[in-house]
Amino acid sequence: MPLRETPFPSWMIHHESPKRLRRLTRLARRVGKLGRDTEGATLVEYGLLVLLIGVLCVVAIRVLGSGINNTLNSAGNSMP
Repeated sequence: MPLRETPFPSWMIHHESPKRLRRLTRLARRVGKLGRDTEGATLVEYGLLVLLIGVLCVVAIRVLGSGINNTLNSAGNSMP
């Protein structure tokens, strides 16, 4: 029975049994998939983006809020 191609060099698997070699190959594939899995990273990025937008909104309201309030008060006071 020929062995499947593995991600290990031949010197590393020379003395390994086929069963252990299959386990090592499966483990290497699982570890390789961890680097390609980006779903969690995307969720974190969206969370950071929402947080940034929220902070920008709060800052804009604080900076512009008093100016808008003063403008509206002076417009209201100038009306008969």
